[in-house]
Formats: sequence, C-alpha cells, structure tokens
Amino acid sequence: MAELIHTMVATYNHLPDWLQRALLASGPVRVTFSDSGYVLVDPNQRRYASDIKNWAAPSRHDASAVQITPLPGATAAQDDLPISHLHWVVTLGGLQGQPQASYEFRFSLLRLISWPSLTHLPESIIPTVARICALLARKPTAASLIPLMLGMSEEQVFPVIETLRLNQHIQISGSSSESSTGVAPQGATLPSDQESRPAENSLIGKLWQRLVMVS
Repeated sequence: MAELIHTMVATYNHLPDWLQRALLASGPVRVTFSDSGYVLVDPNQRRYASDIKNWAAPSRHDASAVQITPLPGATAAQDDLPISHLHWVVTLGGLQGQPQASYEFRFSLLRLISWPSLTHLPESIIPTVARICALLARKPTAASLIPLMLGMSEEQVFPVIETLRLNQHIQISGSSSESSTGVAPQGATLPSDQESRPAENSLIGKLWQRLVMVS
C-alpha cells in the first residue's frame, strides 16, 4: 500500500496541492475557491465537474485559497468529465504566461512515448496535441524546431509539450528514465494503440487523420 501511495504521489506531484489532496481522498470531495468557483472530484470514479472557466487565475494554484469538503455518498454524474481532462486544464492554466526560456526541454531532443487519449482532452487543445504527437511519432525532434515545423508560436506549443512531458507521454532524450539503447521503455504505446487513437469514423478521429497529414 505504501508503495502504491508513493507512486500516486509521484504521478501527481506537478499538480497543485488542492488537486493532489482531492485525488488521494478516500471518496468524493468538493473544492471551493475563495474567489468563487468549485470543483467536484470523485477519485474513485475518476470523474469531475466544475463551473470554473479561468484555470490560469492565481487562486487555482494557491493552497491557502481553497477549501476541501468531503461529500459522503456522492457519486459522479454521467456527464461529468474524466480526471485526465482536469489534469490538462489545471496544468495548462498554471503554465500560462510562463517565460519560454524556463522550459528545460527547450534545446533538447524529444521523443514520443505514448499518445494521450484525445477524447479525454479539452477540445481547444486537441489539434495542437495531435500535431505535436504526429510529428514526434515519425522521429525524435529538437524541441526548438517543433514550433517552426508546425507554423505555431512557442507560446502555443511549449506549454502543451510540457504538459505531455509531465503526463509521461513525451521524454527528453538522454533523461534517466530512457533506456540505454535509446528505445522507448517497454509498454510504451504509439499512435496505433487502439485505446488512445480515436475511431476513424468519429469526429475526433477525422480531425486526427487530417492533422497527421498536415504535420
């Protein structure tokens, strides 16, 4: 049990304190922010609901500005979003406005380890994620070249790359987690993985196909 908790904490350590606590709770909780807004998190069902629109607000990343209340007996609704969606909006919100020079991967070679589940991402970010992953699926690429190759700005691309890295979808070449052979770790999933690749006849699937061709 202690090893499992350690692994979970390591997985969530890039997330703000309130979200780490909510994800490690024994049951559903309500997170209320001092400047308005709430998040209902069901760590068991891996779902959440929220009325927050601006995830870049300072209070979303300040442990002293939130209150966490247990909700015994509560259950996630069918239209609640997956927890992975919350990971993305919170992480991207925290990275908004961060100086581009502060990204440790800026002049490194990046390789794709796995595709995220596109259906679990915020819709506005799916095109950028798909294009980055499609590019890196072909071959490892220098991070500084990716915005140029995609015709996008560093401000648009680097926060997404960092979120992919934090969620262990992208690896900095030569990092301690990379095998000595330079091959992706065993169990890595590439875009052919059916769980992460959207169905071709779905709206997201068609978008994914077009973006792969663009990249």
